[in-house]
Amino acid sequence: MSQDALKSRIRSAVSGRAPLVFKHARVLNVYTEEIIPADVAVQDGLIIGIGEYSGEREIDLNNQVIVPGLIDAHVHIESSQVTPRRYAEAVLPRGVTSVITDPHEIANVAGSEGIRYMLDASEGILLDVYVMLPSSVPATPLEESGAVLEAGDLAPFLSEPRVLGLAEVMNVPGLLEGDRGVLDKLEMARGRVVDGHAPGFSGNDLNAYVTAGVMTDHECQTPEEMTERLRLGQYVLMREGTAAKNLLSLMPAVTNENRRRVLLCTDDRDAHSILSEGAVDYAVRLLIREGMDPVKAISLATLNTAEAYGLKTKGALAPGREATFSVLTDLNAFVVGEVYVRGERIAADGHMLADIELTRGVADKLGRVEIRRPGAEDFQIRIESDKARLIGLIPDSLETEQRIESLGDVGALFEPTADKSLLMVLERYGKSGNRGLAILQGYGITRGAIAQTTAHDSHNLIVVGDNAKDMLTAIDCLVESGGGVVAVRDGQVLARLSLEIGGLMTDRPLKAVEAESQTLYLAARDELLIPDTVDPFVALSFMSLPVIPSLKLTTNGLFDVTEFCHVPLFKT
Repeated sequence: MSQDALKSRIRSAVSGRAPLVFKHARVLNVYTEEIIPADVAVQDGLIIGIGEYSGEREIDLNNQVIVPGLIDAHVHIESSQVTPRRYAEAVLPRGVTSVITDPHEIANVAGSEGIRYMLDASEGILLDVYVMLPSSVPATPLEESGAVLEAGDLAPFLSEPRVLGLAEVMNVPGLLEGDRGVLDKLEMARGRVVDGHAPGFSGNDLNAYVTAGVMTDHECQTPEEMTERLRLGQYVLMREGTAAKNLLSLMPAVTNENRRRVLLCTDDRDAHSILSEGAVDYAVRLLIREGMDPVKAISLATLNTAEAYGLKTKGALAPGREATFSVLTDLNAFVVGEVYVRGERIAADGHMLADIELTRGVADKLGRVEIRRPGAEDFQIRIESDKARLIGLIPDSLETEQRIESLGDVGALFEPTADKSLLMVLERYGKSGNRGLAILQGYGITRGAIAQTTAHDSHNLIVVGDNAKDMLTAIDCLVESGGGVVAVRDGQVLARLSLEIGGLMTDRPLKAVEAESQTLYLAARDELLIPDTVDPFVALSFMSLPVIPSLKLTTNGLFDVTEFCHVPLFKT
């Protein structure tokens, strides 16, 4: 900021006349939690005064409420399956003007090149995208991802102005054991924000985690977990994603005394959820619907987040802050009429006023799909004992159960059923060629297969089905297309979604992705008979994530998250 520009803004503020004035606004003040009738004076995209002003250009807001642009405190943009600019086109008209993203999905595929892509692709897209550097690539040292990122690989990105700190520290056991790689990353991020990810940890272990400098957590499941973290000085991010929905269960823990330490986030939200419900704006509406005062609910997604992450010019409508706000047509329902970014009207009535051009971050290929193709015999499981470990799917949860059941006579071949499906994870980066095979209970697929390259967090190729032929057809389809999602029955492709960027994203508009996704959902429900209690694609994408309990599958086999080690399919 030059002194001349600052002097000009000071003179305008003192004189009561500015280049741009929004007249007759009702300003939602998140500092004092009141709504104030006032004019808003703007110069150089910044607010220079709130009170009575005249302007060279005036916009009459007709006594409508204006609120600060919402900030999503933690999101993986890749989960929307579109590029940052396409994501921006979807969330900006909803009043979401900033996000704090952890690009660990594309980083697991393409390493530093993936982080660079996300920074470049999110430059100048009206949505302000801040980046947390992925701390766990791969999520555990026992996984096979497309890359391994150490502190030395991440450190150069700290000079980027939109990089805020270290993303969710998922390797909690490594931290507690003093793992050098984890501690190197914490040391690298000293003085920056460090995000957490510690589901189920409590007591002395949680104290040690916070001692290491971890400042936030978005993995709370219960009010008790949330309260414990708040008491230890952490910020708690209440999450409302597509699969993981914790907002309503955590809401009872929010009090007048602690709510300044509570933020809102989406974490992982797919195209259908965004288009049908919203992004972090949906979380705000949900809180209001459940009885929270609208001003307080909005504060959680604005001022609280800005303060937690050091975003000095965001999160409030006040002098020195950006003139980035939404004009609401209904405060109590949080209905957004118009959106302004740094004083410029960019969206109205749920639509962008202009396309966001792709100027940087072009990437036809990041990562690859290069597997060691299995044969039909590789899907066979010979029963070794009467105690088999099954991955038990839990509806509406990222967690699974470890279930011990008999699969039949010892020595016989396992026969899949509607309740017990074959699950395979294949290393897809042309390295080891490893494959893990297990049994998933509760998925419900019948006469077919689903495969995808969205498989948290290493994003290897994951396939589920009840017969080898369809599972192989699905695998071959993804290898040919370079990644995405496919549903197969009786050797025929029912539906597919191509994701040409790292097997995770496409630059097609979100509505196009949603339409293709809905075709996939129809195929999953109507043709493959997967029950309504299961989200076939989101649930599948988390079956290989070995940091969320209890039993998952990696390229090296079954992984017991509690014991933090691989275990055999059969117990002796």
